[in-house]
Amino acid sequence: QLSKPGVQQIELDPDVLARAAPDHRDLRIVTDDQQLPFLFERTSISRSLPLIPTSASDPKKPRLSRWSLKLPQAGVPISRLTCATGSALFQREMRLWEEVKDERGDTFHRELGRATWKRVPGEATRELTIQLDVAPGSGALFLETDNGDNPPIELHDFREHYPVTRVVFKAASDSTQPIRLYYGNPDAASPLYDVILIADQLLRAERTSATLGPQENVGSKTERIIQTLSGSARYTFWGVLAVVVVALLLLVSRLLPKTQ
Repeated sequence: QLSKPGVQQIELDPDVLARAAPDHRDLRIVTDDQQLPFLFERTSISRSLPLIPTSASDPKKPRLSRWSLKLPQAGVPISRLTCATGSALFQREMRLWEEVKDERGDTFHRELGRATWKRVPGEATRELTIQLDVAPGSGALFLETDNGDNPPIELHDFREHYPVTRVVFKAASDSTQPIRLYYGNPDAASPLYDVILIADQLLRAERTSATLGPQENVGSKTERIIQTLSGSARYTFWGVLAVVVVALLLLVSRLLPKTQ
């Protein structure tokens, strides 16, 4: 959705980041069945989303504190996790991991990151930050620490952080066709646009922030055809399809050699 023509920038939201390929090779900007060339701008800015913790401690391991953190959406390329504490004196080794399945379907723990956190009375409040070595692939994270012989540490205000990625392109002033952002095709390869030759000019130009409209699942071409059919037209479509299949089966049966 554009407010005026010219150079545009779109910030990819968590929905797009979660469903697109990790390297964004499947992103395309299309209007009137034509691709619009674009550039990626990977910034140092980050956005955060709150996480609601649930205690996941094991009663058989009283020294261990564990929190389960359900992500708002699986697949968002999280780069770090932060949280705060009300405890005044402690030193803990914090470990972040997720449960994933291997090729045989067995579940194992994959470590995403770890950090040492300590605090003494009178010290300025400092939140815990864990940099993730790899982006999680599941929809839930687990944070745990060994309290030793000390009282359990108290944590709150959990947040996930992901880097801001923008798409920069130019929209024609005389175009009246809608502009759409496509993604989610696993077979797509990274596009190669000549606009990369003038990348500096495009990125330095004055931009207008475009906004993403509601997400639409376009599906395959066959699915779109079926969705446009209603009432008797849909039954006619399936009837014709059934006749074609029966005719093909009869043709194949006649071509097969006769058994002696």
